Amino acid sequence: MPAATRPALGILAGGGALPIEIADAVARSGRPLHIVGIEGEADPAIGRYPHTWVNLGGIGAMTRALRQHGCRELVIAGSTRRPNLMRLRPDLGFLTSLPDLVRCLRGGDDSVLRRVVRFFEAKGLQVLGVEDVAPHLLAPPGPLGSHAPGEAQRTAIARGFAMIRALGPFDVGQAVVAAGERIVAIEGAGGTDAMLDGIATDVKGGVLAKGPKPGQEMRVDVPTIGPETVRRCAALGLAGIAVLRGSTIVLAREEVRGRADRAGLFVIGVDVPEVTIAAHAATAIEMRPRDLAVLGHKCPSAEDWKDIALGRRLLAVLKAEGAGYSAVIARRYVLAVEGEEPSIDVVRRAAKLRPWGGRLARRRAGVVVVRDQSYRPWGLDGYAPSGPVLEDRLFRLASEAGMAGIACTEGPVPFGLATDAARRADAAGIFLVAPRAAP
Repeated sequence: MPAATRPALGILAGGGALPIEIADAVARSGRPLHIVGIEGEADPAIGRYPHTWVNLGGIGAMTRALRQHGCRELVIAGSTRRPNLMRLRPDLGFLTSLPDLVRCLRGGDDSVLRRVVRFFEAKGLQVLGVEDVAPHLLAPPGPLGSHAPGEAQRTAIARGFAMIRALGPFDVGQAVVAAGERIVAIEGAGGTDAMLDGIATDVKGGVLAKGPKPGQEMRVDVPTIGPETVRRCAALGLAGIAVLRGSTIVLAREEVRGRADRAGLFVIGVDVPEVTIAAHAATAIEMRPRDLAVLGHKCPSAEDWKDIALGRRLLAVLKAEGAGYSAVIARRYVLAVEGEEPSIDVVRRAAKLRPWGGRLARRRAGVVVVRDQSYRPWGLDGYAPSGPVLEDRLFRLASEAGMAGIACTEGPVPFGLATDAARRADAAGIFLVAPRAAP
């Protein structure tokens, strides 16, 4: 069927340049389109195409606009910040769909997005991916510019993608910065830009590896790089960027090529073979790990125990990969993972983020999981050992961020330190759990 005679393609537009690039490609094909832009997220540039603005709570308005303009197929593109449900302006469609929406908001990004796809499909819309409407946006194989990785960078690329694969079961980490065998930084809920902005170590000669997690829902959340990614990598002194070819979007490709060439960076599309995921990563989450004891007066809820169990498995994978010591989990959603930054910075990053609808219930939620309470190779604040992890600042920051507690996953914590740490947890109003001491 000629593109011009096909029904209009609907584009549900979040933030960033991707919705516009998709719309440009569809328009060039001659197919009609209609953009539904999320207020406060979508670029005003959508105004050059037929469009409707809606509040994120306007579920009825979204589906009504798509139906009125004859859209049977839908592309969901662009970033959307996890909303505070108390600030939405729900319409009747939102309220009648509330049970389904609440189910959508549980878990990590990929599980949320899978439910979003099913939600719109239940409304009679076929959800398409970028590869269906604008395949030219996906990274080709080989170097994009005039630079290519050397042997050391190829080692870092392999290391980075192995880490992405290992973290796949935890629905976290589309991007990793590796330098040689070191895992310097791991993307959390804040995204790639926030990960790069938070790097304070020397990563000159390192590589940004970016690609989809194993089994990722590719119709909605395709990994993406663009000119800003190149700028940030150049500022850090990275040697280049490696993306999984055919599975990663390169926005403004010619600008990316030009910036990378001028900065001396390589940008390359690579093939990465499947790797075996560690067995412990896929093990069912326990309701309550039997070898952990509560220290202090506050006790974890049933939901907190699920976060602790998930965190224990995540840290086991990090340990096996020779990576970080800590992470923050909230409602089974991984907010932040330690690469080489101090644990206190991991908590600070997580404090800026909340799960979808995380403020709806006014109670503490989220657990800081740390591998153990011992001294770190680089200390709590920097690169010289500065003290045990379980110190006042960690408790204070976790409490101020509204988190429910802290869990040590290895130990046991010595009696004297356990007593002191329990007192700090009580003063902060949060729980503390740690491995039981041997009898």
